[in-house]
Amino acid sequence: MRRRLRDGSRRGVEVIREVSKMKVHYNAFSFALIQFALSMLNSLFTFYYVNLFLNTYKISQRWFTLAEGIYLFWSSLNDPLFAYIQDTSAVAIFHRRRLTILYGAPLLAISFILPWFPWGDYEHNEWLAGLHLVVSLCLYDTLLTFVLLAHSALYAEISFRHEERLRLTKYSQFASLFGSSAVLWAEMISNNFTNIRRFQGFCIMVAITSWLAMHIAVKSLKSEYESPADGERIWDRDLLLDNERTSIWTLYKQIFSQWNLVILLFVNFFAEFHMTFGRNFLSIFADELIPSYLLPNMLRKALYGSVFILPQIFVILTTSFVERVGGYRVYLMLFCVKVFTAILLYMSSAHPLFLVMFFVIDTSLPMAASKLFNLLLADNIDADMEKNKRVNPLSSMFFAANAVIIKPAQSIAPILIVAILNKNGFQDIRSGETTDPDIIGQLHYVMFQIVWLIPFVCGLVQIALWLKYTLRDSHLTSPKTVSTIFVSNI
Repeated sequence: MRRRLRDGSRRGVEVIREVSKMKVHYNAFSFALIQFALSMLNSLFTFYYVNLFLNTYKISQRWFTLAEGIYLFWSSLNDPLFAYIQDTSAVAIFHRRRLTILYGAPLLAISFILPWFPWGDYEHNEWLAGLHLVVSLCLYDTLLTFVLLAHSALYAEISFRHEERLRLTKYSQFASLFGSSAVLWAEMISNNFTNIRRFQGFCIMVAITSWLAMHIAVKSLKSEYESPADGERIWDRDLLLDNERTSIWTLYKQIFSQWNLVILLFVNFFAEFHMTFGRNFLSIFADELIPSYLLPNMLRKALYGSVFILPQIFVILTTSFVERVGGYRVYLMLFCVKVFTAILLYMSSAHPLFLVMFFVIDTSLPMAASKLFNLLLADNIDADMEKNKRVNPLSSMFFAANAVIIKPAQSIAPILIVAILNKNGFQDIRSGETTDPDIIGQLHYVMFQIVWLIPFVCGLVQIALWLKYTLRDSHLTSPKTVSTIFVSNI
């Protein structure tokens, strides 16, 4: 009888494990479907908006700088505010991640379409182009923040297990692989962004597809903090009231008191600066530095599309390696490769073929590293729960803390690069006001120095900071569940 009970117990445990795995896989698919939608929207927006306003709308540097400055201020404000509301509010649309995404998705899709349609004659009304850019950036960033914070928080809340978080990462990279290919399709359909009407039609189709994908995904998504019956978040009521009474400053002070988190966020600041430069200026720099006879139109399209696809392939292929050695060591290796390739480029003396290879590697690897960021941040969320005896994680506030640090990089990079380029004749050359070969040669020289110096400097700073990070072996740590954390904190 006892043997039968033991055998039955073992079989029961095995069944529960299998069901749990199926649940995580199903959740991973739903989570990845949202990632697919966000990847389509954000890859197109970040890749094209600078090119559109500089080269199509001909926005002046004064208005471009002003718009980016306003965007920097607003984006730094809305991230911590939204995160605090999502993690502490008792209003369902804020504290229930699924509802946040459900109602935010259609508004995000509409805001994505806004920049691609001109508002009037920008040649005689340059202020209108500036206003268009301000509204487009701020509205898109507001709604992206609203949806993205909830989606990012789900990454830490769906499961505590390192391998299951890696599964979410892997599924997400498959989704991002398809979502980021929107840039490649946009290049093909718009003929290298020369047929604006086709591009506009494609963006409308992408917006509708993204909204539908998010709408379908949130219907079935579950996490450790949601009841299976109705998706309501499982909160301890007394702790929720404590969070509501705790000021935003106190909670963020607790979050930023963790030295590992501060290191991770500043490492990510330099990563975001580097990636923003790559996303926004790749097509501009490649068009100037690589002659068309060496890189024909079709290959040029493939180059621009590949840098949004290769990072996902890299992460998918190295998931088992990351699970074995941990995200810390993979990050460190990628930083070293970044510095090494920058040195090789400098030694190549701007050879066009080496430039092509460098653009692919230097744009892809930082994006690949960024795909592992959520895994590392989730470790810090777990450490915060244990340190501060929390039952419910402040997931949104952690991702908002990251946004507060990296958002300045997203504005500083384009402002700085545009200012340097225009100081060396970029605007005059693009507008046809000058064809002086000496000025063009000087511009190309400055561009080359920017191309190798940015990854070189960013990589060195990242290595110096990352060597001080101590959460290195989370992939070896036994996971906790909601129940065990709750019991240990009573």
